[in-house]
Amino acid sequence: MISCFQKQALQSELFTLLEMRKQMFQQFAQPFPLSLETGVKLEPEISSNVNQKPLPLSEKPVNSTKPKLEFPQDVIAKKKKTTEKEQFPDSKVMKVELEEMINFILNSIGKLDQNVTINKGRAMYANKPYLLPIFDTLAEKYMPVRKHREDIIRYIIRRALKFMKKSIIEKEKVYGKRAYAALCKKYFQLDYEKLEKLGINAQDEKELIEFLLPYRKNSKNRTMNTDFTSEIFASPEFCSDYKEFLKGFGDSLNDDNTEKIKKLIQLSEECIRKNSTNQIKKCSRLPWLDAWTEKAKETANSLIPSEISQTKQLKSNLSESLMIKSESE
Repeated sequence: MISCFQKQALQSELFTLLEMRKQMFQQFAQPFPLSLETGVKLEPEISSNVNQKPLPLSEKPVNSTKPKLEFPQDVIAKKKKTTEKEQFPDSKVMKVELEEMINFILNSIGKLDQNVTINKGRAMYANKPYLLPIFDTLAEKYMPVRKHREDIIRYIIRRALKFMKKSIIEKEKVYGKRAYAALCKKYFQLDYEKLEKLGINAQDEKELIEFLLPYRKNSKNRTMNTDFTSEIFASPEFCSDYKEFLKGFGDSLNDDNTEKIKKLIQLSEECIRKNSTNQIKKCSRLPWLDAWTEKAKETANSLIPSEISQTKQLKSNLSESLMIKSESE
């Protein structure tokens, strides 16, 4: 049997071992302090007690550093940011891709096989989810639109008159209403008696301009019609200046379309960043299809009357003026 004295000695030794174990655990669980002089981590001081035993591996202190917690919204935001970076290419690359796509659409729609070509294009851009909504929106806007001959002639005449007005300003140094009035007097046949009967004061430049210039609210040629085209091209001065206008019309049309394509690329890139195509849906000044520009060039050249018809018209105008003169006498 163990005596009372031996029992107390064992208890005292056990208590000492437990205290030593507790101190060792605290030393290894805490980070090493830094030296104030060198800034180097200090190693823990180990007791020189020969009776101290190393801790078993299973009882060594575990690293107290806890992993950083991430909330669900942080994980989603990080995943979204990574996805967007992988989804959207560099800005320069995106501009090149958009230019190629827009030119593909402009060249495809307006032709007999447009449906087949557009379906091929859609399949081509199906693996680029940032481009496909832009492609579909543009195709949806362009495909139902038709440019009739009357629409194209109206566009050509407007540009021609703008060109001629600029020429009058440069030559005659008149501006504003006076430039428009000079244009009307130069190219339109003015019958002052008829104008007075219609209640138009030919001396009032504003009334004259509003009545004679086409496509205005109070104009006699508010809408496109063949009578106006025949009347305006009956003027030798207009025909002569119109030929000058035609020399740069094709290049002017191409330059105007190039600028519109640049603006559409910028608008499309903005829509991609916002993940919305509403701005393109609302855009009214889109580039012309290739089929429209070619038709405009052909129509512009076809409007010039032949030399024979011009001669007949001149003779007709001359005979009418002689008749009016003889009647007045």
